[in-house]
Amino acid sequence: MMTKNTFIYTTVYILVISAVCYGQFSVAVSSSLLTEQVAVGDTAEAEIFILFQDNPAFWLFDSVPPPDAVGLKFLNTITKTETHCHDDSISGKTTITLRYSPTRTGNLTISPWRWRIFHIQNGDTTQIDTLELDFTGFAITGLPAPEKSTGILPFILILFGIIIVLAVGFFVYRAVKKAKSEPLKPSRPPTPAERALDEINRLSPQRTSAEQILDELSKIIRKYIAEKFGIPASGMSSDEILSALSERGLAGQKFVALKQVLKYCDDVRFAEKYPETEDIRDAIGQAKLFITG
Repeated sequence: MMTKNTFIYTTVYILVISAVCYGQFSVAVSSSLLTEQVAVGDTAEAEIFILFQDNPAFWLFDSVPPPDAVGLKFLNTITKTETHCHDDSISGKTTITLRYSPTRTGNLTISPWRWRIFHIQNGDTTQIDTLELDFTGFAITGLPAPEKSTGILPFILILFGIIIVLAVGFFVYRAVKKAKSEPLKPSRPPTPAERALDEINRLSPQRTSAEQILDELSKIIRKYIAEKFGIPASGMSSDEILSALSERGLAGQKFVALKQVLKYCDDVRFAEKYPETEDIRDAIGQAKLFITG
């Protein structure tokens, strides 16, 4: 019995909807169903293919929850997107793999389900359309798990494992004993530049909104200026900060980089501009240049 089985069902359908302001966009979904016989404890995979007729970066899943199943234990979901650039367009394909494992023998099923996706037209979050994707369920047959082999091999493996554990324990004991005999070296506190760079590297666009990233970046830069130059930057405007640093001799590339970072942050905070992904990357790059340049 193979330890991995793949279900692919043959029904193919295409859903096309019209965008409000940007012409038309479409998504094609293909899936299939071949009834398989899978042993209890083995892994089964169901694959869903979604073809986007424009940039797949503008398509977002509300969520990819597993469909309801009877007699099947859900393991995980694997999502992979491929992008193809053409002369006058961009398209892509997303493959969603659902992985299950039978928990009993007999008839096992996955119920029909629905997924919702969002289309963000040309990356503009004010222009969002939704599309419901319906999928039919499928069934497989659960077979008894293969009989476990008996003999001397399990005992050899257990003995080998015990030897490894004892060896690891011995080396850990030696390392701990040696560490206790050596005097501890006092740790050096991070410099303002090291602290600021560490905080900037922890900014994550995947978990934080663009506005929050630039707000945090502004706070990190102002705190660094206060520690490095002794200027109360947290209570000063951008022009006041630039004027004070100019009087202290800051010029050239570092001065230009700082001016650009403060402009990005002020545009979002006061002019209510929505930053693009490239703007955020440029702002972070300019902040690092100001600190390390």
